[in-house]
Amino acid sequence: MLTLPAEPATTYLEQWPGATDSGTFAFLRDAILSDTPTHRNEFYPIEDRTICLRVQARRLDAGLLVTFTECHEQSSALAEETLRQSRTREQEARAEAERQRGELQRVFEQAPVAIAVYRGPTHIIEFANTSTYAIWGRPYKKGLGKPLLELLPEITGQGFDELLDQVRTTEEPTGATACPPKFSGTANLKPFIGTSSTYLCTTPMALHTGC
Repeated sequence: MLTLPAEPATTYLEQWPGATDSGTFAFLRDAILSDTPTHRNEFYPIEDRTICLRVQARRLDAGLLVTFTECHEQSSALAEETLRQSRTREQEARAEAERQRGELQRVFEQAPVAIAVYRGPTHIIEFANTSTYAIWGRPYKKGLGKPLLELLPEITGQGFDELLDQVRTTEEPTGATACPPKFSGTANLKPFIGTSSTYLCTTPMALHTGC
């Protein structure tokens, strides 16, 4: 029904950002935090029609068991209107999230320091500004969407990935850490770090995309 793989790679809010405004996310969150089963009605498009489903949720060990049963008492017109409103809210939420993301990237790009954003346990590069690429000695935007160590295999064992792992798992930022610049593109380092060390500050991002 949801047309998703058995183990989706995205979080709930990444897949349905409008769930916050519609109340669905709060409903599921409250259900997993409660010992009492709960339910609400939701509207879903099925083939050429829209149906009302009673969504029942209850905590099951460390997970959440969610079941769906059709509720016939709701009129088709009400279901269509509710679904239309839900789609509009979801589209608006996606557009606003994209606008904020673009604005944040513009700020990062114009910053006078090297900034990069990584995601997940393999530290996939989601963003890096031109100053970062100059330090790395790599063409601008090369390696976006790939793990950090795939782009920079020469930093393996230097402690960078361990430091990022620490911040991701503890969700605690680190202060300025002196690091030796052992990148393969060392010819481009002097304008940015001058001497034999650069300083790395890391912090978790309080976003659903992860750190």
